[in-house]
Amino acid sequence: MGTGIISIVLFNWCLFSAMEETSISIAFVLLYTAPIFVTIFSKFLMNEPFTPRKLAALCMTFTGCTLVIGLFPKVEGSISLYGLILGLGAGLFYALYSILGKYALVKYNSLTVTVYTFLFASLAAVPFSQIWKITHLFNDLTLLIVLGLGFLSTMLPFLFYTKGLENVESSRASIIATVEPVVASLTGYLIFNEQLNGWQYFGIVLVIASVIIVQDSSKSLQRKSQMSNASNI
Repeated sequence: MGTGIISIVLFNWCLFSAMEETSISIAFVLLYTAPIFVTIFSKFLMNEPFTPRKLAALCMTFTGCTLVIGLFPKVEGSISLYGLILGLGAGLFYALYSILGKYALVKYNSLTVTVYTFLFASLAAVPFSQIWKITHLFNDLTLLIVLGLGFLSTMLPFLFYTKGLENVESSRASIIATVEPVVASLTGYLIFNEQLNGWQYFGIVLVIASVIIVQDSSKSLQRKSQMSNASNI
């Protein structure tokens, strides 16, 4: 119920509401405050270390996502207090998946967590979606697209992410996951011939660099742990 309703359903509602209230770019930049929330929660709830590398990676990630999405240096769209709250709410509820999922993985398999997550998310979302009012729009192509979005673009990514949480700190996993806008931009460039400017390329470099930084941090901690264990022996 936590990962399905509190995280998935509320995160999507806040995100799409923020897009209506502000703009797509602003909504998604606020969404990528999620790693910040995850890092804070992980520090106090799971005693994960808050290192200078993580702080640098967080700053680089947020700046990089802002550049990749195209919000900076040319700011498009305005933001109200309500839009700001919705955007931050999307980031908060998106972050809670990493925290609640980490707790669930202590007892359950990643596949079990993912299946029950989307089961409860569906049960909570369907009554409000009023899908029965648009059944006349469904055809073979529509169903194929829905299955593709549901399975390939939603179920599999969350399954892989949940599996990754078994072996990676929540804060580190959340930072790594911010390669999403980078992949989206490169896909648009390679498949749909969308043009990228210099600032977007710079943002891509920042996001990739932040992922490398947290990975180096992970290896450093593992080496220290191994050395400590060896000295104790």
